[in-house]
Formats: sequence, C-alpha cells, structure tokens
Amino acid sequence: MHGIVWTEMVNARAVVHEDKKTLKMLEKYENEYPVAYQLFGDDAEYMAKASRILSEKCDILDINMGCPAPKIVKNGGGSDLLKDIKKAEEIIIAVVNNSKVPVTLKMRLRMGR
Repeated sequence: MHGIVWTEMVNARAVVHEDKKTLKMLEKYENEYPVAYQLFGDDAEYMAKASRILSEKCDILDINMGCPAPKIVKNGGGSDLLKDIKKAEEIIIAVVNNSKVPVTLKMRLRMGR
C-alpha cells in the first residue's frame, strides 16, 4: 500500500499551450498511482481547458489556492485568489465541471484575514 503521488504545481496556461518544460514536470512512471496533478492559474477559461487535458492523465486534480510564492501571487494565482472570492468560485466551478476525476483544493487560511 502506498500514498498519493503529487506533482509540482503547473500553470494552466502553460498546460493549454503545451509548454515542453511544464509537460516534462507531469511525466510519471506506470507504477506511480494514484497521481494528483496540482494546477494553478487566475483565469477560469484556462483552468477549465487545462482540467480537461490533465484529467485524462491523472487520478486527482488539485486546484492550488494556497501558494504564497511571489512568482505565483504576482500573476494572480495561488493564495492571491483568496482576495477575490468571486473569481475563486468561477475557477472552482470551471475545474469541477470540466474534470473527469475528483477535484481537491489546497488553500491556507491566515489569522487576521
């Protein structure tokens, strides 16, 4: 028995545009399962398209709304989505409605917010 294999988080736009570096990060071995792909982005349409693509290749799709890294947040992804609940809701609905696998959500709640 073993646990879930998680990939590094990948940008939805990079998945949709078939960025080679991004696709390389999603490579897996046959004996690795279940596999969860971690997806981030700030646009519901791109997140929907990426979830359709990725859910063909994984067992779980995880929306990252918890990463506080400046590189991610400055582009509106990760934990920055928690500042705009409407946009976060649109992204969650888009991913869930377009995924063929279960969807999870990673977030971090901070005191004082």
